[in-house]
Amino acid sequence: MELSSKGIDQGLIRESLREIFEQVDETEQARRLLAKHFKGGDLTEPRTLRRAAVFLQRRGYSSNVVSNLLRYSLEDD
Repeated sequence: MELSSKGIDQGLIRESLREIFEQVDETEQARRLLAKHFKGGDLTEPRTLRRAAVFLQRRGYSSNVVSNLLRYSLEDD
C-alpha cells in the first residue's frame, strides 16, 4: 500500500514482490524464527506447540508451512 500511495505502478509492485518472495525459503525462515523464539521450549508439550503455531501464524506464515514445520519438529525429537 505504501508503494502504491507513492505512485508506483501496481504491476511493478506485484512483479517485485514475487521476485523477492520466490528467493526466500519460507519454511527455513520459519524454522530459524521458531528456534530463536522458542529455544529451550518443549514443542512436545501441547501448550507450547499451540503457542508456537499462533506465533508463526501471526507473523504471516501459511497454515501449511506451520503445520509441516511443527509436525517435523515433533518427529525430530
